[in-house]
Amino acid sequence: MRRCAFHYLLTGIISFLLCSPIVFAASTVYFSGKPVTLSDPAIKIGTSVPAIDLVGADLKVIRIGGVSPNREVLTTVLSLALPVCEAEIKRLEELATKQPDTRFVLVVNESPFTLAQFIKEQGIKHLILASDFRQPRFNEIYGTRITDTPLAGLNTSAVFILQNGRLVYQEIAPELSRPLNYEALQVALGERAASSAIV
Repeated sequence: MRRCAFHYLLTGIISFLLCSPIVFAASTVYFSGKPVTLSDPAIKIGTSVPAIDLVGADLKVIRIGGVSPNREVLTTVLSLALPVCEAEIKRLEELATKQPDTRFVLVVNESPFTLAQFIKEQGIKHLILASDFRQPRFNEIYGTRITDTPLAGLNTSAVFILQNGRLVYQEIAPELSRPLNYEALQVALGERAASSAIV
């Protein structure tokens, strides 16, 4: 009887972990199969997120984090020039279109002028693009900074959800040449049932 109860308990725990959209950060990811080390994050799931000022395509300040009335989805990519990143941005634009009450911000280590050109070429209207070139604290806080290889200093591919000033979801892409798990992100945003997040 006890073995049966333990079996059901263990099964329930495993099912919860598999279906949970919360994915904890890893200190090592891969780029085309080669290991890349990341900085340790200063925040974790459930902790408060400090406000940070980034720079938009129009050179104006874009404040993320802190206490905000709106849910925020923050995404980082390695570079706007990579095809996999371009594809991710298109998916984020689609999600941002469907969720007007959620603020979608893409953070990338590019100049504001590059952001403006990219927005114009891609026809982006709902996704906010922001540069962290003035704010090194961003990738230190979120643990997205690559610390070795020739990519050192750039952001890895990751996504975070902030709710009421706290981090409630995160995913660090295990392989930079592949897209993030957007099915799991849609579950976290309430767009899909948990069962459809298993891929």
